[in-house]
Amino acid sequence: MIHDSDFRQPGLGWAAKYMGNPSDGWPAISCRLPRLFGLCAAVLVLATVVGCGGANVSRGPRVAVHGAVTLDGKPLPAAVIAFHCGQGEQEVAVTGTVEDGQYAIDEDAGPWAGKARVAFHPMTIPEEQFDAAMEEAARRRRPPQLNVVEIPPHYGSQPAWTVELTADGDNRFDFDLTSRR
Repeated sequence: MIHDSDFRQPGLGWAAKYMGNPSDGWPAISCRLPRLFGLCAAVLVLATVVGCGGANVSRGPRVAVHGAVTLDGKPLPAAVIAFHCGQGEQEVAVTGTVEDGQYAIDEDAGPWAGKARVAFHPMTIPEEQFDAAMEEAARRRRPPQLNVVEIPPHYGSQPAWTVELTADGDNRFDFDLTSRR
């Protein structure tokens, strides 16, 4: 029977087992970090923590926004509308729901005043509705009947509109989506 102690001398630790014994010509392994490396790591951590304080950039006032959305001239039954405010690392997306062709986002949760790019995404199906449709499909032995509103993908991947949101005006924006590009 081979035992762990057959591969290493007492006191040399796991390094002798896996890397060899320095007295047998194997290079010694040091697990100590150089002081300079430790100092650099500490400075990097400190800079990261201090730098995070700058992420709370004041974006100005939030505004209420509302309007109508149609798809091929008919009210869009359900979707998610997203207002992308800011650019780059400062970009924030504020979302609301479109129901029966109308959307409204209150000032408390609304986008910030200024330019915003607007995108649309399909509404997710609630879990209860999905489970009920799957049970019904299994019972009838037919594909599930899910009422999913399909939003053309180009309205979500690249925001199609840019709007100017004002702090002192009526931010009503109507959007007409089309199935074709």
